[in-house]
Amino acid sequence: MIREGRESASKIRRATKEALLEWFAQSERLNIARDHYGLSGARFTDFAGRIGVDRASAYQLVKLWKHRAAILARCGDEGRFPGWETALYWHERPPRRQWYRNPEGNYNNAEYATPPNVFKRFGAACTLDVCATAGKAMCAQHFTKADDGLERQWNGIAWMNPPYGDLRSWCAKAYEYAKSGGTVIALLPAWTDTSWFHDFVCHGRITFIRGKLAYVGRPGYAAFRQHDCRMEPEDSEATKRQYIGCDARHW
Repeated sequence: MIREGRESASKIRRATKEALLEWFAQSERLNIARDHYGLSGARFTDFAGRIGVDRASAYQLVKLWKHRAAILARCGDEGRFPGWETALYWHERPPRRQWYRNPEGNYNNAEYATPPNVFKRFGAACTLDVCATAGKAMCAQHFTKADDGLERQWNGIAWMNPPYGDLRSWCAKAYEYAKSGGTVIALLPAWTDTSWFHDFVCHGRITFIRGKLAYVGRPGYAAFRQHDCRMEPEDSEATKRQYIGCDARHW
């Protein structure tokens, strides 16, 4: 069953009928593991990982199997086959979102660690985690909240998944470090209307991430999209001019 699950995971790439059927198969395997073999907790998530399903998705994906007939019927009526999360939430409430704005207008500053698969994709070469969650650092060399990476001297290739309560300060620090000869790879919310995005992030090389991420330390998925930004010494003012910015407040 594990071998079949891995084969399914390798086939799933886009929102198609074939992909949705593979997700149904994965959901069935998770149900068998839970109900027939009695796996739960760490044993259940370990099995999920072995068949190519990340921990954050396992507890949601397991619900998909019971809705397969209703989902396929609706897909046939509408002539489209969405991703498994969209199909599931036709019948289930999405995970409770815990990203919220406080009275000052900032997002809550809870420490949610970087998803390992995101770091593997973008930050595998990094040598310093400049704002790590204690116990969940991405690099052997790292600064936690107690260390205050904003006040420390950075070195090597820095990975930055900053606290959202002070994004401007972190992005400014990353920009100055890149100007001085360093390299920063940052995981940031795709808030393209913000001043810090136009002042600092636009100098880097941006990859917008499709879909929503599940951060380590919180249930469900973030309520907004993210992007990866790579800032390097050769990124100059000319890089920023490739982007066109308009301030909606002046319309």
